[in-house]
Amino acid sequence: ILLPIICLELADVFTQLGRYDEALEQYHEAVSRRRNLSPSDQRRLDLSGAFIAYRLNDLAGAQALITSALAEIDADHVPMAVFSELLIGAARVVR
Repeated sequence: ILLPIICLELADVFTQLGRYDEALEQYHEAVSRRRNLSPSDQRRLDLSGAFIAYRLNDLAGAQALITSALAEIDADHVPMAVFSELLIGAARVVR
């Protein structure tokens, strides 16, 4: 269960360093193990992937992943802090 989370963390680190090819590789590894992630981590994976796609100038891919992350939210059953974090993540991608 930890491997996809570690891959996701590495993808985030590589993205922050501007090493997008390595970020993409770790992101794809995390995606291959998506079913082992909690819904919260799946949304985080979508947002990380959106940021990587955006940085690689794949705007359609970024939009699709943001839409996926937002579509999976049930605003009536998700704490406001989680919803806020998701919106901040989406804003981070499109800024």
